Amino acid sequence: MVKKLDETDLAILDILQANGRIKLQAVADQVGLTTSPVHDRMVRMERDGYIRRYGAVINKKMLGLDYRVILSVTLLGAEHADSFELQVTNFHEVELAYQLKDHRFLLFVTVKDEWAYAQFIIQKLRNTGLVSDFQTHILKKEFKSFATLTPRSLVFSFQL
Repeated sequence: MVKKLDETDLAILDILQANGRIKLQAVADQVGLTTSPVHDRMVRMERDGYIRRYGAVINKKMLGLDYRVILSVTLLGAEHADSFELQVTNFHEVELAYQLKDHRFLLFVTVKDEWAYAQFIIQKLRNTGLVSDFQTHILKKEFKSFATLTPRSLVFSFQL
């Protein structure tokens, strides 16, 4: 059974999200516990799915991945959604993918340049055989990252 998170759990999530490489002792110091209960809480949150993975935030521009788009995709029909999802999970250019309420999807695509994006459309998206229409929205700049989400402030700010 998944245990509901308390304020200390949420504080630990905030800390880990800001710095996934932080030492256990530093987390314990910040939340006012010893390392053993902090470790137990982290293991529980990993097991329960609150923490999905640990990773690094990569500077895509440094890697030459400067062309970012949101691709709005409409399928031929809702019955193709599962097949489309399966194919998209294998597209390394797609960073994020969302299914909307109908048979439409939003794909966040990152590639080197406009030519690489055109190749993605021709070689991958169209080859699914499931797309009836799509729209490209070229991103100008990123000014807020998902990494700034703070679970503790969000959970407690909406409680009355």
